[in-house]
Amino acid sequence: MKDYYEFPPLKYFARVLKNCPQSSLVYVQIWINKTKDTNLGVSKKDVRRDYHISPTRFRNLLGPLMLLNLISFEESSDRFQIDIFGSQLNE
Repeated sequence: MKDYYEFPPLKYFARVLKNCPQSSLVYVQIWINKTKDTNLGVSKKDVRRDYHISPTRFRNLLGPLMLLNLISFEESSDRFQIDIFGSQLNE
């Protein structure tokens, strides 16, 4: 395990584990890959390589995270634009 600073805040991660555990790995991965502006652009052709799942499955796993108000995402024909909320450090 790397630095804990690369992981989501504990209270948000606990919400994901309790409510949508299937999305927890994707949540950690997008948290690690986010920029300092708490956003992330992912090309659909790179989803298989970077996340080891299909773009459709990736989108379906992002949906519950958006319902929990942890992220917002927009999908275009060739990429996902993801904004991540809760950028403060673990308490």
